Amino acid sequence: MPGITLGDTVPNLEVETTHKNFKLHDYFADSWTVFFSHPGDFTPVCTTELGAMGKYAHEFEQRGVKLLDEPVVISPAVSDEEAKKLFPQGFKTAELPSKKGYLRVADVS
Repeated sequence: MPGITLGDTVPNLEVETTHKNFKLHDYFADSWTVFFSHPGDFTPVCTTELGAMGKYAHEFEQRGVKLLDEPVVISPAVSDEEAKKLFPQGFKTAELPSKKGYLRVADVS
C-alpha cells in the first residue's frame, strides 16, 4: 500500500507551519503524533474532522500526543454562532472583494 500507514516511521521532512519551521523528527521527539491528510480540494468533511481534532487539542496534549496541523476552512454552511461554539479559540474571516464573509479559517492548535 503506498503512502504512510499506521506504525510506519515518517520521513524526516522539513516542514513550514503557521507556528514555525522544523524537521518532523525534532517535533515528534519521543511523543505520539497524529497526522492529518486531506485531498487537495478541501472538502467540508475534511475541514470538519480537522476542526473537531482542534477542539480536543488540549485533551491530546494532556496525553502526550501532538497534533500537526493548515488552519482549517470553516464550511459556509456553518453559521457564525455555531463556528464560535466549534472554535472557541476564535476564527478569522477573510476580506473578499464581494464583502461576503463566507471564507473563514480557524487555527486548531
